[in-house]
Amino acid sequence: MVFVKEEFCHHTYLVCILIANWVFCVIVLFADDMLLISPSVTGLQKLLSICEKELEFLDLPVNAKKSFCLRIGPRHRSICANICTSAGEIVS
Repeated sequence: MVFVKEEFCHHTYLVCILIANWVFCVIVLFADDMLLISPSVTGLQKLLSICEKELEFLDLPVNAKKSFCLRIGPRHRSICANICTSAGEIVS
């Protein structure tokens, strides 16, 4: 994995992650909010798991009830796997 962190706006951070086999993901951090961007559902699940491990270390659990997934593109209406937290909660 490769992590690149840059502050691109006051208190807003951009983190780019390259996971094995060229899965490129992006995390945008602002205050206590986080935006995870991935080209696939599998990549998003991996990214969420990575972030959850770090947040767990900081004693900051992910609240699935306040989290949402949005699919964009020609297959956005296709049925796909759910994104779940480490506690088994489904992110809507």
